[in-house]
Amino acid sequence: MCYHLNTIELIAVDAIARCQSEHPNSRLLLIDSDEIYNFAVSIIDTFNTGPIYLQGTRSGPNFIDDDGQVITYFNWDAGEPGSGTYLRTDTSSRLQEASSGGGAYKFICRLY
Repeated sequence: MCYHLNTIELIAVDAIARCQSEHPNSRLLLIDSDEIYNFAVSIIDTFNTGPIYLQGTRSGPNFIDDDGQVITYFNWDAGEPGSGTYLRTDTSSRLQEASSGGGAYKFICRLY
């Protein structure tokens, strides 16, 4: 498994496209366990990234991953999920939140 922290800031759709352009099997980081969530937080803290985009797009009441599977693991911030379409981390709590995708943020690509 390889990870790439992109320190450029892009809106959600461009971050998704950038990961996919790096390698055919590269996607935004999918947080599907405490271990991966803690890994993401360690990157956020170590490199002072601020919020980062995560893999997951709203589909009806659910969020789905890039393979179309319903995401079942979340570490939501208070009051989440909001009405946003994309997933990202909150600026201060680093917990997950739904985002419109319109803000430019850093992101982690994971080679699957």
